[in-house]
Amino acid sequence: MHGRGQCSFCGTDREPSCEGAPELPLGSGLPTLITERLVLRAGAAEPSARGYGMWRIFRAGRGELPVGEVALLPRGQDCQEVELSFRIDLMARGQGFAREAARAVIDHGERRLGLDELVAFTNPDHRAPARILARLGFVADGRRTLAQGEQVVVWRRRSGR
Repeated sequence: MHGRGQCSFCGTDREPSCEGAPELPLGSGLPTLITERLVLRAGAAEPSARGYGMWRIFRAGRGELPVGEVALLPRGQDCQEVELSFRIDLMARGQGFAREAARAVIDHGERRLGLDELVAFTNPDHRAPARILARLGFVADGRRTLAQGEQVVVWRRRSGR
């Protein structure tokens, strides 16, 4: 059964993750991702040749400014980790947009990029992002000190595939 609207991949009335969606060719940039309430479009930053990058989050069916951003980017000295990050504008918080957008990007990472593990970082004092990550299947995995001296909580999610 397909969701409402057109598939961003094949242009038919299918859900955005339909089996008819072509594989994302390397070097083609980022696909537009569609959820029930959101449209995620490639951000202003140049997308990675491997399908990593930043998406701007828009409410579906509305011609307005983005309500936030979600990203999937390689991190670390040898790009060993792939980090999920998100930011929702103050006026759009509390509506589930971060979780919905992050879920779409996680699915993209697992299904299209074959990722087995993702990492995320939160400020120890910020509880809302921690709750979102826990609902997405991330588990707190200690703390890390960033180059700027900031302490963060490290979260990891292993693929359920």
